[in-house]
Amino acid sequence: MDEIYRSQFRLPHPLYEKLKASADANHRSVNAELVARLEASFDPNAFVDLAANLQPDETSDPTIRQEVSDIKKQFSLFQEMLEILREPPTEEQIAWAKAKMAERLQEPASVPPKKSGPRPLGVDQDVWVERQTKPKKN
Repeated sequence: MDEIYRSQFRLPHPLYEKLKASADANHRSVNAELVARLEASFDPNAFVDLAANLQPDETSDPTIRQEVSDIKKQFSLFQEMLEILREPPTEEQIAWAKAKMAERLQEPASVPPKKSGPRPLGVDQDVWVERQTKPKKN
């Protein structure tokens, strides 16, 4: 019992009722539901399980299990990308970005052609743009 911190929290009654209903739906105590929700707020994988309303010991539709697994992988990759973005850029990356910006400043600004309505079916995009950019004869 040394690893369990005992406490009492005050909750608004409507929030308690929602927590109790969720606990009943998940076949666990209010305390277990509260712990699961708190853990899920700190662990993205647990959050996905909670959001999918799946229990680790429960057998469910294999399609749902696969989708949840895919979401966890995508979320993990997203977290890795965020960590990379939080790192300061290297000198090489800064030099590359400056070179790209210099290239863009030297290029003439391209103005998209003015379109008058949607492209008709069966008309190629290039042909449609050409028709729209030709000066009209009076």
